Amino acid sequence: MIVYAHKQDEETIDGMISTGWESLLEAVLAAGLTIVGTWPIEAASKTRQIGQGANALASYVLLVCRPRTRSTPAMDRRGFIVALKEELPSRLLELQQGNVAPLDMQQAAIGPGMEIFSRFSKVTQPDGSPMNVRTALAHINQVLDQVLLDQVGDFDNDTRWCVRWFEEHEWGRGDYGRAEQLANSRNTSMDGLERAGVIRKPGGKVWLVSPEDLPRTYDPERDDRVTVWEATLHLLHRLEAYGIDRAGEFLANLQDVLSDVNIARELSYVLFNISERKNRASTALRFNNLVTEWPSLLRIKDTSARRGDGNSSGLRLAVFE
Repeated sequence: MIVYAHKQDEETIDGMISTGWESLLEAVLAAGLTIVGTWPIEAASKTRQIGQGANALASYVLLVCRPRTRSTPAMDRRGFIVALKEELPSRLLELQQGNVAPLDMQQAAIGPGMEIFSRFSKVTQPDGSPMNVRTALAHINQVLDQVLLDQVGDFDNDTRWCVRWFEEHEWGRGDYGRAEQLANSRNTSMDGLERAGVIRKPGGKVWLVSPEDLPRTYDPERDDRVTVWEATLHLLHRLEAYGIDRAGEFLANLQDVLSDVNIARELSYVLFNISERKNRASTALRFNNLVTEWPSLLRIKDTSARRGDGNSSGLRLAVFE
């Protein structure tokens, strides 16, 4: 195992721009090792490494390596991409189920991705040149983005519309015509989205209701149009405004109206990825925190359900004034 704790500075090597991270991966492969796992580890504040100036390393990366066999075959670019698309989605799902934080997902995905890359003696580009680590990482990230995009298909139609509108506008306003066009393509309607409580649409403009503006007395068991989107945003607001205990109780209320409460975590991964790509750092952090707290939320949910605090038996619901 190797612990990586290098700042992501760029340097020029033989005329090529490279990062310390890429250089390390290249060196590992050159040493005859296969990378089978990469696990981000958050450093405690007292031990985190401090670089020049105010830069500090918030986390380390643990690389799990094994010796490569001598019989490793060569592969072309197309075969490498096919292998990534066939094998990486299930490995990424395992990382999500293991509750790897969205902030760390890209780093964690490098492990299984580089395992595929390093199983070959070399991967050749269409012009016959060997593929470098930087290009391999770009392909791995593309598959990660596609996996998260594919997860959107698991959501209800209203949520799928919300995800696309969020990608275009976040909490800002957009034109009604564009919103209606997207609604038609996702088999929903503007009136239905408004009835679901996820949008406002006065005066020819449309915007998503932000977590802060959702009704505080929302009761999912009395909602005749429950969406994954609305449930996730209510959960996020409960966590930020009232704390983890009440958020966990609210999650218990959701278990009878959602087929699987973990689908809210899936949506959080998707929204984090969109926010990060769009440079919406503060929004990305909100959804990252929701996933990070997920194990605790599940424990509180289970405890609440055993007490009868948050189920469909007519007992107390976790709603807030």
